[in-house]
Amino acid sequence: MNDSKVFILMSLGVGSFMILWNISGRGNVYLYLTIPILLILVHLLCLAYRTKRRKREKALEDYWKYSQVILGLLEDVRRRQHEFKNHLNTIYSLMLVSDEKNMKDTILQYMDSINHSMEDMEKILNIDNVVVTAILYNKLNEAREKGITFHYHIQRDCKLPYREHELSEILNNLLDNAFEAVLDRETENRKVFLNVGCLEDGCVLEVGNSGDRIQFRDICRIFEAGYTTKAGENRGYGLYNVKKTVESYGGRVQLSFEKNFTIFSIRL
Repeated sequence: MNDSKVFILMSLGVGSFMILWNISGRGNVYLYLTIPILLILVHLLCLAYRTKRRKREKALEDYWKYSQVILGLLEDVRRRQHEFKNHLNTIYSLMLVSDEKNMKDTILQYMDSINHSMEDMEKILNIDNVVVTAILYNKLNEAREKGITFHYHIQRDCKLPYREHELSEILNNLLDNAFEAVLDRETENRKVFLNVGCLEDGCVLEVGNSGDRIQFRDICRIFEAGYTTKAGENRGYGLYNVKKTVESYGGRVQLSFEKNFTIFSIRL
């Protein structure tokens, strides 16, 4: 149903009310009750349509957004495949120029450096959720640019119930806040982690950061719509949206402090 159909439906409804009004007369008490009820029903129908349309638009927006990230990830894989050939040539050259006594240690040291550089890419490619893969790829690149130590663990067989655009909103809001919270720290103290796993009683998603602790006066209000401790316009809706989405699935969001980390936990 598009906007024109909604407009036609509303026009037909109003037209029908006017006809009934003229036929029944102004003194019909039932008509006085019927018209507002029908108008409310038409309004609710339009509201439901607009809500559904916004969800579709959000899902499509996320699709285009993350499809570009996935293309970038694939390009990165192709680039690394090309680099791998260069690594093989380098190892071959090391064998030729290294003396027999030090050859093994030299090659092992070089192989360790290659494995370390490939570790993140291998872990990302093993994630079976495209949205999570795209978000982590973005965040790993951002972490390298901003000097943030970012660790994550995604349990393979753990299936979160959210739609893709909802999962995107949850992860991006929590990780964006966590990254922002550590930027005023020294580089060696900029630490963020993400854990997603399943326990016997449900699923758990945790995001922690080593930034300054949230002030006591703000703890009770950080999930309120529009409330923020940061400067700038259009702030203060990220955590509110996260909480709203999580609670719509019967889950809950918890805030805790542990070992110099501020941790947001989602439990389902």
